Amino acid sequence: MLNSRKPTKPVTDESLVKRCQAGDSLAFETLVIRYQRQIFSLIHRMTNNPEIVEDLAQEVFISAFKAIGEFKGNSSFFTWLYRIAINKCKNYLASSRGSLIPIGDRRSEAEPSLLEIADQRVNPQTALLTGELLEQVDEALGNLPDDQREALVLYDLEGLSYQEIAEVLHCPIGTVRSRLARARAALRERLKDYFTE
Repeated sequence: MLNSRKPTKPVTDESLVKRCQAGDSLAFETLVIRYQRQIFSLIHRMTNNPEIVEDLAQEVFISAFKAIGEFKGNSSFFTWLYRIAINKCKNYLASSRGSLIPIGDRRSEAEPSLLEIADQRVNPQTALLTGELLEQVDEALGNLPDDQREALVLYDLEGLSYQEIAEVLHCPIGTVRSRLARARAALRERLKDYFTE
């Protein structure tokens, strides 16, 4: 006889949050397991320091656990958690003056990524200097204002949509777009010697 059991639906974040707010610590553990990889990745990309990723991620989840009772559901749990992680990274960077962001190409929308911006016009001679170019890109990213760097990391490296970034950074979508445009213009100016005319 065929198994007549219906497949179970995955438990939603909203349901898990409500259980957490009612005192179910196992529900919070499920949320940690669900998002720990993304949080580790975000911290690594924002700080460029693999040695502190685990400690900073632990701080993020501890802060989220302590504040879960205040979570109102005005945004998704995912964007709320990313907001906490961004703030922890900003605090770390402010105190350590750490360098930032190895380049990646994780994307979610049809705009060029940082790598595509750099690769589109690189001539053959410059292609031989790819290692130097990537170092220059890392340095240029480290010199961007925090708001522009955050938008680039979340969009070009973490693959968040404009809407998700707006929720994480508490700003309008138009502001996200302008921060990305200014950041890309600054990177192009800084890296103009690597591009053909």
